[in-house]
Amino acid sequence: LVNVSEPLKVARLLLGVDDLEPDFVRIIPRIPPDWKGVEAGNWPIWTGHRMVRANIQFEQRGTGAQLTVSLAAGQQIDDLKVRMPSKNGYVWEERRHVNNVRIETQ
Repeated sequence: LVNVSEPLKVARLLLGVDDLEPDFVRIIPRIPPDWKGVEAGNWPIWTGHRMVRANIQFEQRGTGAQLTVSLAAGQQIDDLKVRMPSKNGYVWEERRHVNNVRIETQ
C-alpha cells in the first residue's frame, strides 16, 4: 500500500465527500476550473449508521453544474447536503432519503 494514501486523499478532495458527521453526508466538489468533471465508481460513504457504495458523477456546465449520486438497491443516505456552483455563487441543496439523485444548477 505504498503511495496509495496520497492519490486517495486527492480523489476525496476532488469529489468533496465529507462523511465525518454522524447525522448527514456533505458533498462539496472541488475541481480545477479548466476540468469538465470528475467521476468515481463504488465509492465508500459512511452514513453514520452504515457503509454504502456510491457512483458519483460531477460535471461543470458554464456557471452551473450537475451532480449525480447513485447507490445500490436497498442502500440510502438519510440526509445529503451538497454545495454546488451557480451563476449567483455557491448554493446549498439538501435531499433526504437518497438512493439516486441528480442535482443541477444554472
